[in-house]
Amino acid sequence: SGHSGMNRDRRRNRAELSMNQSLGQSYGVLSISALREDYWKSGKTLQSNSIGYNNSWNMISYGLIYTRSKNSNMSYSGNASIHDKNESLSMNISMPLGGGSKNTRLNYSAATSNNNDTTHNLGISGSALDDNNLNWSIQQGMTGTSENYNGSLNASYKGSSGEISSGYDYDKNTSRINYGIQGGIIA
Repeated sequence: SGHSGMNRDRRRNRAELSMNQSLGQSYGVLSISALREDYWKSGKTLQSNSIGYNNSWNMISYGLIYTRSKNSNMSYSGNASIHDKNESLSMNISMPLGGGSKNTRLNYSAATSNNNDTTHNLGISGSALDDNNLNWSIQQGMTGTSENYNGSLNASYKGSSGEISSGYDYDKNTSRINYGIQGGIIA
């Protein structure tokens, strides 16, 4: 029944560990994380371990992260375990644009794994007005040389009595517009 399928995918245990270690002034930060989950009845387990490095130089920030994960599941006969292993490497870099755009940054990230094509993301983000109350970003992503793409345009304005945000997201198949208001009105 549908209920039994839901119970098979219900998480039983989750253990997560993360550590960040500064390597000293100008040498960056090393991060290590580990995750393990298992599920009721199905015998399914998820394991993920990652190591990352982040640093900055001359207002340019960059990072690398390597992740190794393994999904284990019992076969339909119930007497053998099926393993799905995946290794991925991702990098990101963010730098200020020159000229008078000191609050505008160019952001690029890429991720590749042994199961998927390389995914690229390029974007520009910034802030404006006297107190940087207006924040905006434009992002475009693409996977490999295929037609799988996505993008977004977002903006938010924080005033004295609240915040207004709006955005437009799109991919190969759909597009969405979202907006919101947070805060209160003083009578």
